[in-house]
Amino acid sequence: MQNEPLIPFIEVSGREDLLIDARTMHANLNVNHRFNDWINNRILEFGFVENQDFLTFTKKSVKVFGRPSKEFHLTLDMAKELAMLERSAVGRSIRKYFINAEKEYRSKRLYGQVATMSEIKKKVPTMSFNGRLLFQYRPLQKALGYSTKSSLSNVRRCYDSQLCIVNRVAYVTEDYGKLMIARATAKHTGEDVKQAPALLPPDFGQLKLSVQ
Repeated sequence: MQNEPLIPFIEVSGREDLLIDARTMHANLNVNHRFNDWINNRILEFGFVENQDFLTFTKKSVKVFGRPSKEFHLTLDMAKELAMLERSAVGRSIRKYFINAEKEYRSKRLYGQVATMSEIKKKVPTMSFNGRLLFQYRPLQKALGYSTKSSLSNVRRCYDSQLCIVNRVAYVTEDYGKLMIARATAKHTGEDVKQAPALLPPDFGQLKLSVQ
């Protein structure tokens, strides 16, 4: 992959997904239509939904008497689909870039930023109780890439002794935090294994090999 991203990802506070600047993508796709026509036609034709598939905002012009422009930030799924819809070599290349870049980003985010307890302690709010260090559960989930919409039922069912609620905020022990890190790492490794090249062709069958 290139050292400098072809189309950089955008991180927005409060969102767990990655976003793409639509104008930057339009320029890289070498589309023959004006940006406004292209993006509005695609949204109308394929039923993309604002605040679900893309975000919009108004950007002031750098020119003294210039008009403000309407900007679009696309979800990664929408950007992949738009690249595919161009039916061109450039579009296919950009879609592949998104897939590879997302995988690398997720890997760096997990292993490079939150894989160790020392990094978790820098990123997640903590408190001390009964001689134990506790971590806020929801921020810990987010830091490790888990969905923050899941309930506490699984924690209560299997690890109730490692959980407490303080002023309606859930906290877990450092021991449970280490378990969450191990699970996140294993899940990510499993996804990498699934994407690894197959050992044999799909139609090879279940023949026994004689290895010398």
